[in-house]
Parts: sequence; structure tokens; C-alpha cells
Amino acid sequence: MKQLYSNPTTTNQRKAERKVIEMLKIVQLEGLQRPKDIGVELTLRFDGKSDITTGTALYKHDQKQMIIKLHGKALETYEDFIEDTVVHEFAHIIQFTNFPSAKPHGKTFKKLCRLFGGKQDTTHKYDLKALSPNKIKKFKHIYHCNCMEHEISPLIHGRMLKGQVRSCRNCKSNLVIK
Repeated sequence: MKQLYSNPTTTNQRKAERKVIEMLKIVQLEGLQRPKDIGVELTLRFDGKSDITTGTALYKHDQKQMIIKLHGKALETYEDFIEDTVVHEFAHIIQFTNFPSAKPHGKTFKKLCRLFGGKQDTTHKYDLKALSPNKIKKFKHIYHCNCMEHEISPLIHGRMLKGQVRSCRNCKSNLVIK
């Protein structure tokens, strides 16, 4: 079984792949299990379909596969993407492998991020909407908090009308419709 399945086509995709291979070596040196050690395939994918997430770590138990999906356009646009998002998603993979009951962004996750030389942030600050200007705008409802405006999808707007409360990640105040 290969250590990593990937098909990079750009320089930054190759850099992301090298970063994952470098972190796999750190995992081995630290005495932690790599996905291949437990019979699971690790795949690195590049796409640019999301307006929200820069990356996702998936564990498909039934297929014995772990996947790191990275926002391809963000990878090509933002210099710190590899140190932020690639490390973040890889930390999730190693947490799935070694500490499956740990909280997704808890102490164990943050310790793994530090081990791999990344930030411990759980959110990104990239403008993904600017990378897909031709997409149909899904967000129609404007809400505000104490620090900014928020565009809310029709689905979340409907939930909020039924009483669900959402708060701003920055100032922590509740969102109110404008």
C-alpha cells in the first residue's frame, strides 16, 4: 500500500503533497500510526467547488479510505494555505487514526497542529467567493451582529425564523436580520 495517493498538476499542488509526505515522516518519528499502518488509504484531492471550506478531512470507514480535499483555487491563490489548511486537515487525519474519540478541534488536535508546524485556528480568513465569481449567489438574507454583516443562506434563514440562534464567530453576539 502506498503512503499517499495524489495526482498533483501544479507547483502548489506538488508543494502540498510534499508537505503531507513530510508530516507523515514526523508521524512515524513520533511513534504514531499513519493511515497505511492501519490498512487505510490516504488520498489528497484538489478542487475548488466550495464557497465556505478551504479543506475537508474525510474518513470513509466502509472503503478503508481517508481523503484530504483541498480548495484548488485557494491553494493557488493564498501563500499561507499550505501551512494553514493542509496542516489543519492532516492533523484531523492523524487524529482519526490515533485518537478517534478526541474532540475535532480540541487539545489533541491543537497539539498535532503544533507538531506539524501549523496554526491551531479552526476557521480561515480567505475570501473564497472572490475565487468563484461566476457562481450563482446562494446567500440572499443579510443579518448583522456587533461587528459586521453576514450573508445567510435560505436554509439557515428558515431555521433562524423558527427560533434557531446563530452567533458571530468574531464578536460572539447573536445575528439579527437587517
